[in-house]
Amino acid sequence: MNVDAEVGKIDALLALLGECQESQVTRIAGEHLQGARIYLLGAMTNEYKVNLDLARQAAGAISDHGIRQKANHIVSGLMEAEQVR
Repeated sequence: MNVDAEVGKIDALLALLGECQESQVTRIAGEHLQGARIYLLGAMTNEYKVNLDLARQAAGAISDHGIRQKANHIVSGLMEAEQVR
């Protein structure tokens, strides 16, 4: 997956979190995703991976089951793509 595609997935996930009722969990997940986006664009691989993992952990606590599943699916895909790179 190229950087543009990964940024698109992060943006899609941020939009998905915006559909969720705002909570501390969604704010934290969003902050980690914003960090991951910045580190991805800055080619800071280790920081990107750390923020993706933190976003994954935060997303796992989202109360809305459907959004939690979608968020976990997107973050897992991003993490897998990073391992291939």
